[in-house]
Amino acid sequence: YINHPIDLPIHTDEQFIEQLWAGVTERTRVIYLSHTTSPTALTFPLTEICQRARAAGIITVIDGAHVPGQRDLFLDELGADFYTGNCHKWMLGPKGTAFLYVRAEMQELIEPLIVGHGWLPEQRSEQPLIDYVEQFGTRDMAGFLAVPAAIDYMEQHNWPQVRARCHGMALAAKRDLEQHFDTESICPETFEWFSQLVPIHLPDQTDMGQLSQIMREQYQIEMPMINWNGVKIARLSVQVYTQQDEVDTLVQVIKKHLPDCLEG
Repeated sequence: YINHPIDLPIHTDEQFIEQLWAGVTERTRVIYLSHTTSPTALTFPLTEICQRARAAGIITVIDGAHVPGQRDLFLDELGADFYTGNCHKWMLGPKGTAFLYVRAEMQELIEPLIVGHGWLPEQRSEQPLIDYVEQFGTRDMAGFLAVPAAIDYMEQHNWPQVRARCHGMALAAKRDLEQHFDTESICPETFEWFSQLVPIHLPDQTDMGQLSQIMREQYQIEMPMINWNGVKIARLSVQVYTQQDEVDTLVQVIKKHLPDCLEG
């Protein structure tokens, strides 16, 4: 397989798509890609990528772990062949709940990796994919049955407004810190590229281990610090329960201690 690098910063959708496509060869059969990445928090323009891949006869497999709840997801419009997303992250569902989407034309390719008593249904339905993979031993199904309650909660609490508030808080913190430390955003500062999970570009000399330890031990703040191909990123998450004073405290802590965590 080819692990194809993408250079940061990204300025346009077209730049990302062309960088990605530069790694495609005549032997490429599958493109595996995150929708929103965990390390960089970036959300990629997948509709265009999936369309281009299908035209080239390439299967698309998408990891959408961080997408459900952060943004509206229309799988038919997205056009991916395979897509999986978590319900226990931004949807506030029970831990371990997730879903698998397989485009109808691809469903015959899927077989369960583990089978046992009861994996074949007593009566076949018109959904063989569900028949074969839904039953998985003695797995507790209670969490999955609670997912509709999580969806109801989001609908009852005007989740588009919640997202907008969280995005605004996170974006303001990102801009404040990047302006303070004179670093460039690694992507366009629009909702299309990040929502409630936000990348903050730190100075190249940052000792992220030292900064992370100070934040955790002195302030009980847990924040992922990622060195992505030499680009230092702090990943900020803002959820419905996050308060503005908490984000303000985070910003002040980083401003106070990062200058003492610069290498060289």
